[in-house]
Formats: sequence, C-alpha cells, structure tokens
Amino acid sequence: MRRILGVTFLLGVTAMPVRAQTMREAIESLFQFGTGCAQLVCLPAATGPHGQHFNISAAGAQGNFVDFIANSISESASNIPISAATSSGILVLSEEGLPVRQATSAGPVFGERVQTLGRGRVFFGVNVTNSSFSTLRGLPLNQLRTNYTHQDTPPVGLGTPIFENDVIEVSTDMDLNILAITPSLTYGVGERVDLGVSIPVLNSVMDGISTAQIMTFGSNSPHFFGDSVNPSLQAVSVAHSSSLGIGDVSLRMKLALASGRQWGFGLLGDLRLPTGSEDNFRGTGHVGFRGLGIVSARFERFSPHLDAGYFFRSGSELNDAALVTAGFDHLVAEWATLAVDVISQWQVGNSSFTPPADVILTSPEFAGTVKRFITPTNIPDQRDDAVIGSLGMKFTTRSGVTVLGNLLVPMHHGGLQADLTFTGGLEYTF
Repeated sequence: MRRILGVTFLLGVTAMPVRAQTMREAIESLFQFGTGCAQLVCLPAATGPHGQHFNISAAGAQGNFVDFIANSISESASNIPISAATSSGILVLSEEGLPVRQATSAGPVFGERVQTLGRGRVFFGVNVTNSSFSTLRGLPLNQLRTNYTHQDTPPVGLGTPIFENDVIEVSTDMDLNILAITPSLTYGVGERVDLGVSIPVLNSVMDGISTAQIMTFGSNSPHFFGDSVNPSLQAVSVAHSSSLGIGDVSLRMKLALASGRQWGFGLLGDLRLPTGSEDNFRGTGHVGFRGLGIVSARFERFSPHLDAGYFFRSGSELNDAALVTAGFDHLVAEWATLAVDVISQWQVGNSSFTPPADVILTSPEFAGTVKRFITPTNIPDQRDDAVIGSLGMKFTTRSGVTVLGNLLVPMHHGGLQADLTFTGGLEYTF
C-alpha cells in the first residue's frame, strides 16, 4: 500500500503543470549565452574568475535593451488601430429644427468625423489587422547589435590587463508578427452621443536568433564559451514563442457638440483597459486614455476631418503622446468611398530608453596606447515620434454591409513599426 501511495504521489507531482515561458522571457533568452549558470553570460568554470567579468555590462545593456524592445512591442499591440464607427448618413437640422439624415460617404477608416449614429442605432464591425514588424526606431530588426565590455579589474583603468580589451559582440535577428481580430460594437444612446466597445483578440508570434562572438585582443585570452576541452569564441541563442488571447479592451464615447449642414465639432474619449497580458505582448499592463477634439466638414461628396488630442499612458516606462490626424473621405461612387489619412503621434517628455554612452578602452598599440570607443547598442538615440500614411477603400453592398480594406505605411520611423500593415473588415449599421 505504501508503495502504491508513493508511486501515486510521484505521478501526481510529475503531472503538475509546468509554467510556460512567456514571450518576454523568450526575448530575454535571446541575450543569454553559455550554459550552466544563472548569469547572462555563462563562461565555463575553466575560465575561473574571468567568467563573471562581462556580467555587469551584460546586465545593464541587456536589461535596458530588452525592456525597451518589450515595451515597444506591448505598446504597439495595445495600439492596434480600431476603425471609426460611422454610417452612410449624417445628421443635419431641417428647416423645422429637427435632426434628419442625409446620404454621404461611408466615412474614414481610422480617422474620426463628428457624425454620430443617432438614437437607438447600432454599429457592428469586425476588423482583421496583420502587422509584421520590421524596424525599431528605423533600425531593421534583423540588424540589432549589442556589445558587452569587460569589467574594470585592478589595476584601475579599463584596458589593463590586456584581456580587458576583449568584447562580446552580439548580433540579433528577430521576426515579430501580430494578427489582431477586433470586433467593435457602438450604440447611439442619443442623437449626438455614441458609446462603443472594442475587444481585440491577438495572436503574437516571435522568432529570433542571436550570435555572440568574443572579440579577443591579442593572444592567450582567458575568455571562451564551451569548455576547456572544446573551447569556442562563439555562442548562439535561439528563441520561438507565441501567444493567443485578448488584448487591451477599448471603451469609447463620441459626443457631437455641434453638427450642421457642412461643419461640425465633437469630442472623443477612448479608455484602454489593461486586459491584455503584458508579458505576452498583448497589452501594456497599464491604463491608457485618448482624448480627441474632432472638426469635420462635408462638401457634397468630399468630407475632410481633423482630429487632435492627447494620449495619456499611466505606466512610468511609457511616454504620453500628442495626437494629430488629418484626412478626408470621398464618395467616388454611390457604393465606394476613398479614405485617406495622415496619422501621427508625437512623444511627450524624455524617452524611457536612452542608449548608454560609448565605453572607452585604453588599448596598447606598438609602443604606446590608443583609445577605442565601444558602442553598447546600435539602436538610435532619438524620439519615438511616428507618422503613418493610411489609404483605404469602403464598399457598401446592396444588403447594407460595408466591406473595407486599408493599408498603413510609415512616413516617419519611431518606435516599433511594420513596413506595411493591412486591415480588412466588415461593418453594418442597423
């Protein structure tokens, strides 16, 4: 009986679920090299105390570097674009002072116009957006570079002894794709007030490989990967991770303060709830709020709009942003609308990530010395402003269902961006 209970206990323990690696941990693993220790750079025991001398540099560079990449991915996932809730009609006042609906274009795709749905009307839409991210501050994700320098050991002065000139160079190639399916529901609670909710479901996939190369200075370097039998100056880290789940839910309210035959002014509030997993890059883990003032007009088939406001992000590691979107939608046929926008966000305050300063090594050269400047990372030191061009079409079918397609193309690189983001969707108002 005791043997049976013991076997049952062991089976129960081994059957306990093992915590899966998060996507953030997968990216962290791309910058960990060697085996057999908990440090970031694991040089073998055969190197003696020299095995620990790169860990201070690695911890600082890797920690800041990975945090910036992870926060950029989370922020991009949280900002998956949500199409504007609109309908193929606009409220104007009749001669009797009563609101009446006039036919107009099917509206913008991602910009906003003052037009509301009207009391009791319901808008339902589903968007599918695919983003294959390719650049970080304009730097291709397959060209990321980091350098780990040696700790300054006695005597004082980095570069003495000579092995302090060794540098570990890391080259990283990363692929990141986010597919978002976003259903949205908006209800006209009054003739001038709309309330809406959007619940994105995100599928995030990351593949990456990093190669660490010990760049020795001179001969007889004490630094190597592997072991004393099979030493190597190179190590490789490979990571793959994916995640499927709900992203950050958006709650929206639009208020048409003034809506005439040609001009209108309104406000939009958009509350982002931290419902998406931060560690799996489906959200920021913090509350965000976007407030916009909207000015729009209508000149027969041509309807321009201007949206300006502020994006507040509660996380200390995230920057707020000033928002400006300008564009138009044009009814090119009774069933087709062209939608064009320039969407921009401008960083407020200092960036949460500033690349560390160059490390200066004093290296021997012939009978003297020379200063070598080692750059910890090739990520540019710049603001994370972003300007994106949006080009879309809406097609209204006889059944009243609107089919949309849209392309987003970066015009100014900042933060994490895709070369091309495609959105397709269906909309229906009843």
